[in-house]
Amino acid sequence: MPFSHTYLKNPSAPVLQTPSGPRWALRHLDRELLLEASVVQAWVSSPDRPADINDEAEWFRETMSEICDVAMPRVPPGRARRQVYWWSCEIAALREACVAARHLYTRHRRLRIRPPDAEAREAELYEGYRAAKTALQLAIVQAKEVANAELLGSLDRDPWGRPYKMVRGKLRPWAPPLTQSLRPQLVEEVVSALFPSRGEHSPPPMALQPAVSTTDHTSDDDDVPEVTGVDLRVAVARLKAKNTAPGPDGLPGKAWVLALEALGPRLRGLLSACLERGQFPLRWKTGKLVLIRKPGRPADSPSAYRPIVLLDEVGKLFERVVAHRLVAHLGGIGPDLADHQFGFRKGRSTVDAIMRVRALTTGDAVSRGGVVLAVSLDIANAFNTLPWSCIREALRYHRVPTYLRRVVEAYLSDRSIIYPGHNGEWKRREMSCGVPQGSVLGPLLWNIGYDWVLRADLPSGVSVVCYADDTLVLAQGSDITELDAGEAASGS
Repeated sequence: MPFSHTYLKNPSAPVLQTPSGPRWALRHLDRELLLEASVVQAWVSSPDRPADINDEAEWFRETMSEICDVAMPRVPPGRARRQVYWWSCEIAALREACVAARHLYTRHRRLRIRPPDAEAREAELYEGYRAAKTALQLAIVQAKEVANAELLGSLDRDPWGRPYKMVRGKLRPWAPPLTQSLRPQLVEEVVSALFPSRGEHSPPPMALQPAVSTTDHTSDDDDVPEVTGVDLRVAVARLKAKNTAPGPDGLPGKAWVLALEALGPRLRGLLSACLERGQFPLRWKTGKLVLIRKPGRPADSPSAYRPIVLLDEVGKLFERVVAHRLVAHLGGIGPDLADHQFGFRKGRSTVDAIMRVRALTTGDAVSRGGVVLAVSLDIANAFNTLPWSCIREALRYHRVPTYLRRVVEAYLSDRSIIYPGHNGEWKRREMSCGVPQGSVLGPLLWNIGYDWVLRADLPSGVSVVCYADDTLVLAQGSDITELDAGEAASGS
């Protein structure tokens, strides 16, 4: 009786396609091959100063891609199939042999025209299949025993490693990016809310600038210190200590650390040219957006998602050079950041901020029977909405050298983010305000742009303690009536 298959299709069901992008299997990295390939590329004649900044940045991207192709395989597009912890090449070969033996046995059994020795041949193939299957099962059992022993032994070396993550359920299966799995309309709403379009903004006036010293540090256009070997080594050391996901170019930081042993001089030439010309390569200003779900919030609310922007590692190397010079200027020449800011500053932590609050709430006024009123300010989507004009004005106030201000201006302009859409294609959104969460310069620029808030003239008895964008305003008084009177006076 003839029959047909009926296929049911749900047009609303998402068809997820992992977007293409360069990725390398870092676990298969051959260090010697990478170093040798880097030396070969370094033989290419390099200009002391590149003619075009963007062309030189593109040369580094293409060259590093070729070096990575030599030293390790690429991860094929599509969903990455994660191997179990006990898997090995030997087991993979045994599995292939077992599958091949099973196919031979099943194909022989399905023969319609059977030769005279069919039964003997079938028994022979079956025994071959059983032997291959037994060998595979035995190898898996032995591999599991060895892997489990190593797993337990790793507790002494790394108590927060795989055993801990397995117990805490932190080894999650693969899942598509949220920008692919969510409804396209919701993704558009979330991205638009997290990265709003902002027109020109006039920053509020900052406090009066301290008296300028006899040396004007904003007029040193002709005196731009080049990037030295020490500058680059310090930046590379910070990169070496990190283990972050790569940016849109897919080039892992570990590959850069190794390759710059040979390519470092040429990269220093590029970074020095960027400082001299006040430019930031366009490719390094494109970030890959990753949305992270916040628990306990409605799924259709933009506030339920935390945006992280992944940037190219080589661009973050340059950011470290610029950030180091900005911090050195603020701390050595100044004016420095307000003392009330404890976030993103070396030598300061949340513990220091808490100790400051404790000192204010247990001082003499409180010990004599006074009261302290604390108000916490929550700035919604603070980092992504900071006006760039506030950063420019703050850089001028802090008398940052002109060449650094030009680089920061170039860093902020023409920024964009990309993310995989519902159909697997990359989507792009231009940025007109804010600093990237996931960058090196972003936190420092936030502190600089927000500094004017902490320098405001406050009424007597009022103090501010800040950690990044978390701002706590404290008011002291002999009793609650005095605080109410102070609030009424400030409001009038």
